[in-house]
Amino acid sequence: MQPIAVIADDLTGGLDTGIQFHLAGMQTLMIVSPGGNLPSHLQPLVAVFNTNSRELPPDEAYERILQTTSALQGRRIYKKIDSTMRGNIGRELDALLDHTSAEMVILTPASPVHGRTVRAGRLYVHGVPLRKSAFASDPHCPPTNDLVALLRNQSAHRVHHVDLDALRADPGHCEAQFKAGTGIYLVDAEEERDLARIAAVARNMHASCIPCGSAGLAAAIPAAYGYDSSHPPSPSSLERCGAVLVVAGSRHPATEAQIRAAETVPGCSRLDVNLLDPASLDGAARCAQTMLERGEIPLLTAASTGFQPARAAEIAAEMGDLAAHIFAAVRVDALVLTGGETAVHVCRALEIDQLRLLGEQLPGIPFSRVIGGARDGLPVITKAGGFGGPEAIRRILERIHTTNG
Repeated sequence: MQPIAVIADDLTGGLDTGIQFHLAGMQTLMIVSPGGNLPSHLQPLVAVFNTNSRELPPDEAYERILQTTSALQGRRIYKKIDSTMRGNIGRELDALLDHTSAEMVILTPASPVHGRTVRAGRLYVHGVPLRKSAFASDPHCPPTNDLVALLRNQSAHRVHHVDLDALRADPGHCEAQFKAGTGIYLVDAEEERDLARIAAVARNMHASCIPCGSAGLAAAIPAAYGYDSSHPPSPSSLERCGAVLVVAGSRHPATEAQIRAAETVPGCSRLDVNLLDPASLDGAARCAQTMLERGEIPLLTAASTGFQPARAAEIAAEMGDLAAHIFAAVRVDALVLTGGETAVHVCRALEIDQLRLLGEQLPGIPFSRVIGGARDGLPVITKAGGFGGPEAIRRILERIHTTNG
């Protein structure tokens, strides 16, 4: 099977997509830093490249994708996008269509197992139109449910729509829908069988086609591309450990609910940090150090910083520096990160360059280990900010944490 490159626009999304390939038995590695190259001594079947481009200006996102294409080493591309269509999707696809041999992109953000479905070119989250869901409060959320209009507004290439009836027609008629021209094909999908059919179409189009989607479509790629997944990896989970640090930079309501539930775990305490106040940073670092030395779990959040979308990168960088300060002062056995921008800045501050995907702590919540450097072997659990139920972080901590007593 031809090796695969997953190009993801943020770190947590890249990891939850990469885990789909790992679960099919394919060795999968994450390149954490934007512009990073795959080391010559590490040649996994699946390499995930984080461009961290979701919140960049559109033309900068285009250039970031262009930069990444030079590191792909002939791998077949899977373009990972956010399941709620946040980011610079059209411009990023333009970069791939302009600078690779691909002539078309087949795209669906659908992930039925996570409640994301597409019908009549419109996106629903657990049956609720996107613009009426909890994601509507995100400043980077699309201003419309009409995905065709969204893509046409972002991309210089033609945008087509393939509805459910056409997708579910006989294979010959279905594939004929994709041979009408070049550009971007937005495809409806409501069930896993829809994703399997989209993956099969992408396979049949060979190198002229780039499949594009969330973790949902990624899960259908190994079987469609002919990978023998009859011997998946043995179930793997993280062993219990005493010093666990949780860094929750996401401001999504789902993360807030998860932190509140995690506070009920014995030994867990919430530390709300004003990341723009040096005194708050110093106090949080000292408190977290003391808690970790006692075998307790600090839940670092940015709740006291205030909601400042224009300063999101700066705030995430401060969260990364805070985590690095804590690591320098006390032993940490495992790291739990929620929010893509937070995750990449924490990894950057800790000089984490590669992660090997090893399993799931909960469905859709992967864990990895650091490869190389001072943090070699460190377990890292990642979760997208808007993903998971209210009990997600609590359940993770109950599974992995053990007290000193």
